[in-house]
Parts: sequence; structure tokens; C-alpha cells
Amino acid sequence: MVRITKCVNNFFYKPLRLMEKAGSKTAGGGTPKPLPIDVRMVPKYLELATYRGKDRFNYEEINEITKLVEARKSRGISPSDLIKSLLDIGKENGNILSAKEIKDFFEATSQGYDKKGQSNILRFMKSLKECQKPVQKSRMGVLSDNKNFREGKPNCTSDYVSFNNRLLTNAISKSEKPETLARVFEITGSIHNELLDAEYATEFVNHLTELYTRTKSPALILDCNRIFCSWEVEQILTKMKESGYKMPEYKLPLTKPDYANLSLRKYSEITKQQKEVLDYLGLKGKVTLVGFYREYVDAMSSKVLRKGSFEGGKKR
Repeated sequence: MVRITKCVNNFFYKPLRLMEKAGSKTAGGGTPKPLPIDVRMVPKYLELATYRGKDRFNYEEINEITKLVEARKSRGISPSDLIKSLLDIGKENGNILSAKEIKDFFEATSQGYDKKGQSNILRFMKSLKECQKPVQKSRMGVLSDNKNFREGKPNCTSDYVSFNNRLLTNAISKSEKPETLARVFEITGSIHNELLDAEYATEFVNHLTELYTRTKSPALILDCNRIFCSWEVEQILTKMKESGYKMPEYKLPLTKPDYANLSLRKYSEITKQQKEVLDYLGLKGKVTLVGFYREYVDAMSSKVLRKGSFEGGKKR
């Protein structure tokens, strides 16, 4: 009986104060303008959300998420459908989205994303939370540059989908295989090259995703992400697709983790490692190296750890 009473209260009374607050906005001249019903339903869904017998969100979190939903300018999936999708992610394996992850999603996608882009981001987040792979180990250690993944911590979508990681979020929205990209980020942790612009980030994550789909080699993904740029990886893929090419066994990376010793590395060392990897792949002399200094933009902190410029001032 107590449980039934609580459910009735949850369904009718608790969301009322939030829905009344979110029920209208003042239009010009002070005339109240009712919000769409799918927006007004958001606080109710959040209020009713429970996990393992406990409420998932407190009043402050519900209020913050509701305000973000009200401020959205993106068209596409309705706010109520977005909330339901976000609340369902991770429930089966006990790795649900936190209030912060949901807030970061709405902040990152507040404008500029259509239905397909939003759907791709949701697919990525679902795969990241529900399909986390066991860490793959070798005699050189764990095959991942993702510090959280190396330590066996649950994946956090905020590391990739947030306002601070706008370029990655945009790249994810345009990903050709969001589920595979989630696996790539488990391995790489981020893009360890210049995040010059949205176009570059999108190209690079798609090239890495295609490379992993083709080879299933975390070691090769680590090497390509550490020392090659997008257009060099594209050339490697092109050569691999040629008739007669045979991929060598690639179990161990030939490079060292960037986050551990990047400040000690020289550009000449990167070029040397590039040639060693190409030689091992049987592509020596078949891939044109772009030849520019690299920056490491870490997704966790958004800090640039190395600065540089293109040779001759050319982008391509």
C-alpha cells in the first residue's frame, strides 16, 4: 500500500511543481506561451526514473536537465523521446547514465544536430556504456591509451559527448559506425593529432573506425593514432584495399604511449617511427607523409600538450 501511494504521488504530485514551472514561457508583452507537451513531460519522466529501488535524480538535477531541454534549438528527435532513450541506456548491465552525462549530452547537442546526428550520438553512448570490452593485455601491457579503460573503470560518455568536447561530439554525430567508434575510443582515449576543425576530426575518426573494422588490431590503431594524421591513415587504408595486399600479424604497437613521454619526443623521432610502421606493414615508399608537427589534444582535459605548425603553411 505504501508503494502504491508513493507511485501515485510520484506520478501526479511531485512532477506538478516542475511542470508548472516548465509549463509556460513569457512571450512578448508578458503573454504566457505554453511549452510543447513533449517538453513539459521531461520532468515527469525524470521524477519517475528509479534504479534499484531508488530515485535516479534529485530535485536540483531534474531542474537543471529540464532547463537545458527548454533551451534546445535542435530539431530532430523529440525531447521526451530523447529522455526515454537516455534513461534506458545501460539499465541491463548496470552502467546507467549519470545526471552529469545526461546534462553534458543536452549541452553538447543544444543546436545544430538533426535526427540522424542525434541518433548516431545515442548509438555511440549506448555502445560505450553497454558494450565495454575487457581490457586486452599483451607482454607490453594493456593495449589502450585510455587511462580509465586501462584501470578498468566504466566508460564515461562525458569524455566524448559534452560542450567541452564539441569537435568529438560533432565527429560522433557524423560517424559511419558509431558502435565501432566507441571501441576505437576505448583503445585510443581520444584523437592524438591536431583537432584542426570539425571536418578533420570527422575524417580522422571515420578513418580509424574503418581501419579497426578491417583489421581488428588495437595495436595498429594505437600506432596510427599516435604518429599519423588523418590523410596518412587514409592512404594506408587505400593501399590495404588493393588486390594482393596481405596484412602482417600486428599484435604489438611499435610506438610508445604519447601521454607518457610526449614532451620528450622530437619531430625526427615521430618521422622515424612512421617509417618503421610503414615498413612493417609492407608500405614503405607507398605512403606520402604529410610532414607537420603534431599537437596532442586530450579529450579528458582539452589541453594542447604540444604545439606546432604545417610545413610551408599548407593544410594538405
